[in-house]
Amino acid sequence: MKKITLFIFTLMLTQAKAEMPYIFGLEGKLNFANQIAKDPLNVEQGKANWKSLTCFGMNYYMEYKKSKHFRIVGKFGYIQKGFVQPEETTFLLKNGAANEPIFTDKIARKNKFHYLHIDLLGKYNFGRKAVIPFIFAGLRGDYLIGKDLQSETTFALKGNKYSDYSFYKGATVGIVAGLGVCINRLINISVETNYDLTRS
Repeated sequence: MKKITLFIFTLMLTQAKAEMPYIFGLEGKLNFANQIAKDPLNVEQGKANWKSLTCFGMNYYMEYKKSKHFRIVGKFGYIQKGFVQPEETTFLLKNGAANEPIFTDKIARKNKFHYLHIDLLGKYNFGRKAVIPFIFAGLRGDYLIGKDLQSETTFALKGNKYSDYSFYKGATVGIVAGLGVCINRLINISVETNYDLTRS
């Protein structure tokens, strides 16, 4: 019931000559992540879209030249995701069958999750000039290795519907798609979106 949308700017530096069938490189990421939450017990209330959180990532990648324009890309690295619990978030508290007065958190709180990830992508280059546009898409697998929850205390309030943020699944699978440009066959600058398919 919860998904994460992630927009990523990437800067990649290759470590091998472009004419070789394999190209290796490092990739740094600036991420803008947010969390879409839905209460499964009260679907009619709709969804809460938490504020986005700016975070970072880095990975190692390898491209295999399958044809003149098509590449197969594998990536392995570290990535951050998360969200900001907005100020004025209300929490409904329960004491047995009775409802206690609603608690309102006045402070915006950052919540960050740390993942190792593996990507398997297809990439298509348009042309072979000094500036080469490209598109890519594929699958991403994430494995949770840690989390920093500033909202942990309020999420754990008795009876509130957000308490399960402390029980995130260790592994998720999502889709990745994006576009970018390669400059002088050395530096790639791209933007991508990553959306979890499985429940986090």
